[in-house]
Amino acid sequence: MGEACPALALRLAGREASAAEILAEAGRDAAFFRSSGGGLTFSGGEPFAQPRLLEELARGAAARGLHTAVETCLAAPWEDIAALVGHIGLWLVDLKHTEPARFEAATGGRAELILGNIEKLAMRGAEIELRLPLIPGFNDDEISMRDILGFAAGLPPAPGGKRRALDILPYHDLAMGKYAALGLDYAYPSGLRVDTARIQAYAELGRSLGLDVSVGG
Repeated sequence: MGEACPALALRLAGREASAAEILAEAGRDAAFFRSSGGGLTFSGGEPFAQPRLLEELARGAAARGLHTAVETCLAAPWEDIAALVGHIGLWLVDLKHTEPARFEAATGGRAELILGNIEKLAMRGAEIELRLPLIPGFNDDEISMRDILGFAAGLPPAPGGKRRALDILPYHDLAMGKYAALGLDYAYPSGLRVDTARIQAYAELGRSLGLDVSVGG
């Protein structure tokens, strides 16, 4: 690393570790988790890019009585996801679009796979919080938002009959610096925002459909 960057301006931000090492480190805070209501969140990137490690961690954490959450877009085989039902306490799931062609053009992924996985999780009684990134030119139009919110509202009821939770995440350009550092072009101009009044209108639409809508996390 020093030879590649004599000024030492670059550094490794992570290290390889086994599931046992990760669980041992998390276990040192177990008492704090129990007193605060916190726990272990698997994030990324995409945790399901390493499904066997994720499964080992989730099962190990559950066996230790630690609450677990996973942040995911659910672009994974259902078999990998199903293996964790019952071992993940909270699923924080991206819901970007419901229109297959527009979704694939923007992400390269398959909306049908993701929507199907969300439906299957909901049918299994999983605790799901949907996260809807509101992105200009992609899903911030009324037709798209009605379809997305309608899909969320049509899912089976949340555990305990609670309203299905959905968090609208307004677009920001904080990733612009990361793209520049990697020598990549950023698709959106600096300072682009979604109008606050439109965000609130979409939130009210979701609530009128029976969703528990929040804005901004």
